[in-house]
Amino acid sequence: MSMVISTYNISLRPRECELNIQLQVVGGGAVEMAFYAYDRESDVRTKHVYTLESDIDIKGFIDILKSLRVASLVAKGYKVVQ
Repeated sequence: MSMVISTYNISLRPRECELNIQLQVVGGGAVEMAFYAYDRESDVRTKHVYTLESDIDIKGFIDILKSLRVASLVAKGYKVVQ
């Protein structure tokens, strides 16, 4: 197991389930993303872990989230100034 340098958590409430995302910077600078989902209807808990070692992957993920946020706000009728 790699040494954990920094940890961040966010709890989300998508339609489908309860979702907790844990992001960690581990030894060597890799980013480990752990997704913990709990489906209330079926009482099923799942966990998926992905490790990003490339800064290009990390930056690409961040850029896509920024673009998705803008598109979502525009679709809701907001004017977005960039």
